[in-house]
Amino acid sequence: MIKICKNIITPSFQNAISNIAFNETFDWWYHDRTLPTRNGNKFEGDTFQFTNQVIDIDTKINSKYSDFITPLILSTQDSFNIKIKDIIRVKFNMTLKTPMKSITHPPHVDTFDKDYVSVVYYVHDCDGDTVIYDKLLDSSNENDLYNFNLGLLPTYDYKVVKTVTPKKGSAVMFDSRRMHSSSTPFINDRRIVLNCMFKV
Repeated sequence: MIKICKNIITPSFQNAISNIAFNETFDWWYHDRTLPTRNGNKFEGDTFQFTNQVIDIDTKINSKYSDFITPLILSTQDSFNIKIKDIIRVKFNMTLKTPMKSITHPPHVDTFDKDYVSVVYYVHDCDGDTVIYDKLLDSSNENDLYNFNLGLLPTYDYKVVKTVTPKKGSAVMFDSRRMHSSSTPFINDRRIVLNCMFKV
């Protein structure tokens, strides 16, 4: 299940979100990696990124932008015909231009549990595709859990089934157990998305 929705919100709301994210007063927090691991190891090929956490169920973050983002969440529910039972995470991610070529980040999953979907909303037009693979990883596979906790990629083959180029106002949704990657831009100065995860 991979679905794409163009113009998931109105042009005026698209502009409002991009104006906030591109405002020089908007807070960005630096991370030396895009993928966390439990033992602190860094996935090979990973890069730094900047984030702004809007909602996070684990850390109980509920920022001043959470109410502002609510219409996007409701539109996501309607546009993708899903019933959101809980908001697990909503955060802005920003990666910066890399010289010479785009870097595709290590494939990963957002959870090993079923009944969750991931949604990537594109704040602006840019390069730096979202890459989606054929494999869904299951919590019953202890080897997968062990490898990801250590910052190790799966050793079996997986293939690309979809690439999505960021287009302002569009969003892609997929099962949170599905392997996927973000990419850095090498034409545009930055790539900003809203990364969301919902229980359905």
